[in-house]
Amino acid sequence: MRPRGWLPVPAWSVMALCVAGCTIGNANTGRLVDEPGGVRIRLTWSPGYAQEAFHHSGKLEFFGEVLAMQEEGILLWRDVSLTPLPTDVESPLMLVTFPVLEAAAIRIGRPERFDRRVGKTLRLDDPDDREFLEGWGRYPGPLDPETVRALIEAHQVGHVSVLTPDGIRTRGPEGSPPDTANPAVRQAFLSEAHAAAERLSDLSAAIARGYRRLGPDFPGMGEHWIHPRRLVTGRVVASEPPVLTYTRIGDEKVLTGVAYAVPLAAGQAPPSTPLGPGIWHDHASSLDEEVLLLDSPASHAAGGENAARVAMFHVWIRPENPAGLVAQNNWALPFARLGLPVPDPLDPRTARAASLVGEGREYYTTLIRRAAGADGPDGERIEIAVSAASDRVAALVSGRTALGEEDCRRLAETWTGLWTRLQGELSAASWERLEPAVRVWAGAEESHH
Repeated sequence: MRPRGWLPVPAWSVMALCVAGCTIGNANTGRLVDEPGGVRIRLTWSPGYAQEAFHHSGKLEFFGEVLAMQEEGILLWRDVSLTPLPTDVESPLMLVTFPVLEAAAIRIGRPERFDRRVGKTLRLDDPDDREFLEGWGRYPGPLDPETVRALIEAHQVGHVSVLTPDGIRTRGPEGSPPDTANPAVRQAFLSEAHAAAERLSDLSAAIARGYRRLGPDFPGMGEHWIHPRRLVTGRVVASEPPVLTYTRIGDEKVLTGVAYAVPLAAGQAPPSTPLGPGIWHDHASSLDEEVLLLDSPASHAAGGENAARVAMFHVWIRPENPAGLVAQNNWALPFARLGLPVPDPLDPRTARAASLVGEGREYYTTLIRRAAGADGPDGERIEIAVSAASDRVAALVSGRTALGEEDCRRLAETWTGLWTRLQGELSAASWERLEPAVRVWAGAEESHH
């Protein structure tokens, strides 16, 4: 049996609750202010269903620490070794619902052991007993879904086991997942996202509200402006985007979209959203230039889901994204910067070539040199090759009001020609380091993460 106070609460998410949990209580409950954990209880219940499934012939007993009194019941950190459950519902984090509680006997005791001489049997239909339990939880008041999710993820328990009169069911990290199949739910999220974008379309207003620029003007995503507080909460709230994207069009910084981002631990999956699965991409895990933050060179050192990272998805506002509203990159942006309509059909190589002009020249020079680990002569060769390609693109689009089929073909050739030139001019060692990125950057196929 684990001692009281065993549950390690992650400082990064719920430290404030730990502090609060040390000071709750009053004279009526006898809560000791120097005891950081919740009271330990023994809950005895005679279920009316499938007892053989749990290898019990009579009563079920659950031992554990009271974390909080929730709207649906009591949230416990359960001693799993004392009452094993089927593996598909097994979790030390258990929500015992009120219908069960009202039919159960609840006994509290000292942290070290359950001693009938000092224990007290409680009934949830007694207001005084219910207030007693509320005062003896680790946390004051009910925990919101974000905090429950933080507990699930920090302790890697997968889910909450919910004990009801009809059986034991599981509840994932998000509580009740959004109804991703409901078009009305999706549209409501998008409408709130658009409204938030319009409120922050003026960059000065965004800065006044706490947004700060991070990284360069990415060719297919623009500048990322981060709201640090919203980012670290890990919440996905349509009206509170933690990331805004802007790009320069003419003499103005134009808001191009909003993005939602959550910090993830190693191996942790991003949460579900009303927009459905498969919309997240990772920062700090790929060589693709659209997810490489150039001012954080170490951020891509560890790979994939084996490293801490930030997952993100975009909601594009303007210009319209040919790849879709929530696609990772918006390859209409390079043409918007040039004051040109987007070619139809759009070859990604054409768009990437168009992004070589302006700030793109320095961006790609820095990017390629870093990916190749190239200094000295190879670094100079990269700078010369990128500058030549940028100049050629600038000449091709100069004076154009639209791009024809031949223009697009020549732009695509300029993009692929850049990589052919680098392969022929760089040392074998630099090219070997660069080649994995080239397989993504130089092709017509778009990379998705």
